[in-house]
Amino acid sequence: MPAFLVRLLAVGAGAAVANSYYNQAFLGHLTAEFGLAAGAAAIVPVLTQAGNALGVLLLAPLGDRLERKSLILATIGALVAALVGAAVSPGFAWLTIASLAVGLFATVAQQIVPLAVHLAPPAERGRVLGTVTGGILIGILLARTVSGLISDLWGWPVMFWLAAAAMIAIGAALALWLPRVPPTTDLSYPRLIGSLWTLVRTHGVLRRAAAVQFLIFAAFIGFWSNLALVLSGPTYRLGGTAVGLLALVGVAGALAAPIAGGFADRHGSRVVVSTGAGFLLVAFLIFGLAQDSLMAFVIGILGSKPYQAIDLST
Repeated sequence: MPAFLVRLLAVGAGAAVANSYYNQAFLGHLTAEFGLAAGAAAIVPVLTQAGNALGVLLLAPLGDRLERKSLILATIGALVAALVGAAVSPGFAWLTIASLAVGLFATVAQQIVPLAVHLAPPAERGRVLGTVTGGILIGILLARTVSGLISDLWGWPVMFWLAAAAMIAIGAALALWLPRVPPTTDLSYPRLIGSLWTLVRTHGVLRRAAAVQFLIFAAFIGFWSNLALVLSGPTYRLGGTAVGLLALVGVAGALAAPIAGGFADRHGSRVVVSTGAGFLLVAFLIFGLAQDSLMAFVIGILGSKPYQAIDLST
């Protein structure tokens, strides 16, 4: 598998998943512009993640039924349309609907990841998966950094316009270099979706992995969806740039993904994931004990990101 293709898939997956996290950095701007209570503004990232869940459930399985390259390019096209819709939102209700659509089609990242695994030689799958998921984690972290800065300087709609332009460029690169991969099944769509339950019922490791991922992202979304509102409150009075800078701290932790993937190739994933869980527990303990300290946020974010990187890469 050519190294440039691995890097392209990592960039594509990272850029795609970033679209689900841009709005978390500028919730303070939304509350001010639309005259909202903090709880009302938080519905934007919540609906975006709900769209993610729907995309994983309803769109990602199509990768087995349809030619993967065509599916990825079509999903990117729909994502660009959703981002443009968010950028031109005339009101908050429109923005919430657009946010749901952005989350739905940003799951093109979940189509890229299995494609990377399919293309990689068996002996290199852990490393390739670690590289691609490392790109996803960096995309999540830099999404908040870039979005916080741009929303403070030029306003939140500009962020959506730039995101749409970035996805057009990535779509063009994937159209040029991504190989075509034939479908692996001819099941009808209803039977394909129904087969998900069969997989969950049959494979205990899948149930455990799904439960772990659910708990991880519940914790992280709970933290990041409220961080912007906390920092914009009377205690700190900081804008989206501050959220982005805190997210930037976690990039160092995301670099653990390729290392963890290679280690899992050699020693298995159980020890790797269990070790990473210790980082996560310590991080949230720090959040709880020192929640009024910016330094506690920095230390906790730095400590928690290696676990997310480790778990995704294994």
